[in-house]
Amino acid sequence: MTNCARKNQSRGLDFTAAISQNRQTRVNSIQGQPAEESSSLPQGRSFGPYFLVLVAKRSLVSTALALPVPEEPGREEFGRPTKRRENLLNLVILLPVYNDWECAAILVRKLDSVLPNGDFRAQVIFLDDCSSSPLPRDWVKDELKNLFSVESVRLRRNLGHQRAIAIGLSFIHRERPCDAVLVMDADGQDRPEDVPRLIQKFRDAGERKVIFAERIRRSENWIFRLCYHFYRFLHRLLTGISVRVGNFSIVPSAQLASLVVVSETWNHYAASVLKARLPHDTLPTERGERLAGQSQLNFVALVIHGLSAISVFAETVGVRVTLAIFALLSAILALLSTVVCIRFGTDLAIPGWATTAVGILLVIALQMLTIASGLTFTVLFNRNNLSFLPIRDYQYFVGDVEKVYERKR
Repeated sequence: MTNCARKNQSRGLDFTAAISQNRQTRVNSIQGQPAEESSSLPQGRSFGPYFLVLVAKRSLVSTALALPVPEEPGREEFGRPTKRRENLLNLVILLPVYNDWECAAILVRKLDSVLPNGDFRAQVIFLDDCSSSPLPRDWVKDELKNLFSVESVRLRRNLGHQRAIAIGLSFIHRERPCDAVLVMDADGQDRPEDVPRLIQKFRDAGERKVIFAERIRRSENWIFRLCYHFYRFLHRLLTGISVRVGNFSIVPSAQLASLVVVSETWNHYAASVLKARLPHDTLPTERGERLAGQSQLNFVALVIHGLSAISVFAETVGVRVTLAIFALLSAILALLSTVVCIRFGTDLAIPGWATTAVGILLVIALQMLTIASGLTFTVLFNRNNLSFLPIRDYQYFVGDVEKVYERKR
């Protein structure tokens, strides 16, 4: 037997003897026997080598637990982006489009020219709202300098501008994780020149707020501007909120995670941000001109768009209208009291006029009570009605996903 083996066996015997001595001492203390009576050591197999193996395993486990666990590149959890390099913004530009491919192609080139190089990893996603004209072949002909890739996501049916945005935001949150999403129209009326200013405002706000482009000047004709001002007045009257923003905005990933569970996004994107009380700010901008072609929106579509924004605040509208009805009922009761006082307290009454006046006022009062009751029950019913959840239901509308362009490395 070598000296090393003898040492290991000796250490093992000492360790075994110490364990046996300690165990016997505790037994004797319980039985009331003196400790020195249990000094004999068991004669048996040495536990020294097993003890050394146990110590070695414990050391290896402790070392492994102390090491940092490397993260797998490109892995995301619940749609959240992985850690990005400092000052490098992973940006996705969402552009809803319906048969407006000529404008969209021009807009891509303009965006590529205005985005600063080095600070972004920008990609464009066109949300094809089930266009009747297909995406042209070789649509992006020139090599892009600042845009990393261009994709087209085709919806299975036409949903309209606002609902398409809701689907696109949910798709990006779940399948294209990023640091921020830039939402803008594909016709060029949201000017590409304002994109760097919008991103700078976003960074100045700590990349935590939704930044909207606030319209300080519009480029449409005077009839449209007149209707728009009337709509703003009606919106303020019914909701208590003054509106000067549209779709042109940038959304951080933290707020995007909240926005995709807001059901009202299905009706109107900008109004849903206000309804959800997400932190937001505005940047003054001017409305641009169309890059090419004619607008697909007509007067009816614009009215539906405005009413969709008001519908997001249905509860507030219902309460305000109900309060206005009760105020009118109070005025009607005051008129009824006046009629009764004139009829029975003075000689000014004309035969039959009091009965007619009271009848008309009572009919108006009953109609207002009916409207108020209907609004109240409708609001209470809608509070328990969750019809559409973007993050849950978007997948039913997403069709083909096509890579239009990818920059060569």
